[in-house]
Amino acid sequence: MASIYTRKKSPYFWLKYRDPMTGDRRYESTKFRVDEPDGRRKAKQLANERTRRELEIPRANPSELWQAWVPAYLETRYADSPKTALRAKNCWNALFAYLETCQVPSPRHVSYQIAAGFLPWRLSPKTGLRKVKHNTAVVEVKFFGVIMGEAVRRGFCVANPCRELQVRRVPAKQKLEIMAVDEDRIWKALETEPAWMRDHFTVLMCQGCRMSEAAVPLQDIDEFAGSIRFRIKGGKSHTAPLHPDLLPILYAAREAGRAMLVELPTWPAKLWYNFFRREDVALPISIHCTRVTAITRMLRAGFTPAQVCAYVGHSEEVNVIYRRLRPADVRALTAVLGASRRPPALGNGSP
Repeated sequence: MASIYTRKKSPYFWLKYRDPMTGDRRYESTKFRVDEPDGRRKAKQLANERTRRELEIPRANPSELWQAWVPAYLETRYADSPKTALRAKNCWNALFAYLETCQVPSPRHVSYQIAAGFLPWRLSPKTGLRKVKHNTAVVEVKFFGVIMGEAVRRGFCVANPCRELQVRRVPAKQKLEIMAVDEDRIWKALETEPAWMRDHFTVLMCQGCRMSEAAVPLQDIDEFAGSIRFRIKGGKSHTAPLHPDLLPILYAAREAGRAMLVELPTWPAKLWYNFFRREDVALPISIHCTRVTAITRMLRAGFTPAQVCAYVGHSEEVNVIYRRLRPADVRALTAVLGASRRPPALGNGSP
């Protein structure tokens, strides 16, 4: 039950109440002065409102409260996949902000209406959170379902209302192939950019890997065996043939004492976005188009989908042969991407 009291050296009435989300005692100023004629009455009205909120939301067992188990559960579930763990943590921050807004302290209080209300709330500009697009919000809903599924298994609720939600991703914008003439324009513009961008673009175009996968630990590269091991989605790894054009970058990284083949800055995708919108570049592409380009060039050269998937570490397991091919079986594919249009004058990857 909420109540009001006074403090020494404070001109205001203070409020003591129990937080319905955490069960903890809270103390805050009512902002109503003790010396005002209506100060006590207004402070009591505020206390009555807090009491009403406490009574409306049934108190949950402390072990059921979100913060008592969700962060630890997500950390354990995705322990083998640091990138997914970070994604889950960010999603949970948004979900918890929504649950606090709705004053839902535990899974037991999540109704279908509460679950369905997250998506429109998340896309609203008034959440106070970083603005996201529809597909990102859909991913957060998926994590909500994962969390509620675990709550059911732990006996914190009887059903997972997220399973009934009909949320769909909108079709993503199709990634374009980078044509040869556009690649020449990109390399020309990269002459004035930091070395990491030139090295990054080289790795992506020559290996067909994803943007973040270019940050390969040097210990995962064996130039004598001609192999490079990428850390891919789901905490897995993929070993591919090492493209010869990456050797100068590898040697420069070792000489500079770097731990990674390419050390990416914060928000590299945003930096690339701004680069492609430069007046001298002005291309309707993103850095993610490099993977599409590499795959398209190899397929156009006549290599089979199985060979291409084995080269780039594609996640689709259309045929069991994808999982059986080794780097030596697709080493010839480096010749297709060998004509890197990187001018020799740009150097060998040194800062």
